[in-house]
Amino acid sequence: MKILTVDDNVESLYLLEAMLRGAGCGYQVVCTHNGVEALQKLEEQKFQLIISDILMPQMDGFELCRQVKRRKGLRDIPFIFYTATYTEQKDVEFGLRLGASRFIIKPAEPEEFLSNLRGVIQEPDTSFLVAAPPPPEVDEVLLIAYNQRLVNKLDQKVQQLEQLKQKLERALEEKEAELAARRKAEEQIAMARDDLARSNAELEQKVEQRTAQLVETNASLQAFAYTAAHDLKSPLRAINSFSTMALLQYGEKLGPDGRSLLQRVVGSAEQMQRLLTDLLEYSKMSRAELRLEPVDLHQTVSEALALLDADVRAKHAVVNVAEPLPEVIAHPATAMLLVHNLASNALKFMPPGVQPQMRIRAESVPGSMPVVESPQPTEPAGRKTQHDSQLLTSDRSCGMVRLWVEDNGIGIAPQDLERIFGAFERVHSKLAYPGSGLGLAIVRKGAERMGGRAGVESEQGKGSRFWVELMRAEKPQPGATLSVKA
Repeated sequence: MKILTVDDNVESLYLLEAMLRGAGCGYQVVCTHNGVEALQKLEEQKFQLIISDILMPQMDGFELCRQVKRRKGLRDIPFIFYTATYTEQKDVEFGLRLGASRFIIKPAEPEEFLSNLRGVIQEPDTSFLVAAPPPPEVDEVLLIAYNQRLVNKLDQKVQQLEQLKQKLERALEEKEAELAARRKAEEQIAMARDDLARSNAELEQKVEQRTAQLVETNASLQAFAYTAAHDLKSPLRAINSFSTMALLQYGEKLGPDGRSLLQRVVGSAEQMQRLLTDLLEYSKMSRAELRLEPVDLHQTVSEALALLDADVRAKHAVVNVAEPLPEVIAHPATAMLLVHNLASNALKFMPPGVQPQMRIRAESVPGSMPVVESPQPTEPAGRKTQHDSQLLTSDRSCGMVRLWVEDNGIGIAPQDLERIFGAFERVHSKLAYPGSGLGLAIVRKGAERMGGRAGVESEQGKGSRFWVELMRAEKPQPGATLSVKA
């Protein structure tokens, strides 16, 4: 059987060829580096299978597949996409619409890849991933979809390059500043040897301060965590989907041990997805611009509890909300996320066999925070202007609202009361109380981004009382908002 492989990455092409030749099936492999070369080979020789990357110069994999399926002498050749760049579900769906038999994400285990290969060879028209093959004439809708996928991918690459450029520029500036400081210190030592001890002490202090600032800045930006979590979500969804599909379709054939292994894969993938979701939320909390506005805490609490309704029912929890709840100045989605995380913890961290008891209440506390005031209109009534979202502040005293979420759970040891608000900090094992270790870090970061605070009062075995403190709304005029940037 003769197979045509297409990939502009020489290393990837070599690994793919080695995997095919090592299968022991007598595959003949012909390698090409882009779609143009591939079409030339297809005109010159007969092939029984095509395996192609997508992102390539001159002609990419999508266009190659489209050209193959449009040509009468080539359209019956099974086509497999094998890519590490186009990993979103929309990419998979588009590839199958073009007529591909499989869409495999790099790097695939050899056994899994060869199993897919055998499936295409044996049943080329009945694969579980194959959509109905497109007609030879590609319609306008398909061309628009192709252009959109290509533009989206190029935009992502441009953004990644821009982010990398900014990181390199910042690193270079920091290094230049450090070198300048060191040269200055050396000159001072040479000029005044009697001041050597004092100069060294000052330089050491500056280095320590600079290091602390860099650590704090890097922790706040969470750039690496955001990028890694975003890039991992698509392949993780594929793992979860394929494992679930295999469990449903082949579970009876696998037997108890096989089903147990697949169920563990699905469970681990779901746990990883929750961790990635929390990572993205924590990163957004540090990077995103928050638009603060009057928020009804009653509605916020109701929405958060509605999301936890299944857990409340399953655990027969008793939830008491002390009305009324006031309005605060906050970002609606962030406020709801904070309440959801605290309420979820109240249900989770319970001793075995104890019915959860949760109480949510609010109280006023004194404070001095900026007050949101309505800007003076510069346009006729009813017409929104570019100044509507600007902030005018005065330093007059305004109250704060402290929202409490109290439970009858396992409680927290005194030495852990502050530590639990750190990222990935855990007091208990994942087996006893599953979670990402980011829930309370998100609560504290979100409260601080909205001009507030978060804390806890607790004793081991006597439950916990978590609180979030936010500005009380002062009945601002319509259109007044507070813009908070990262």
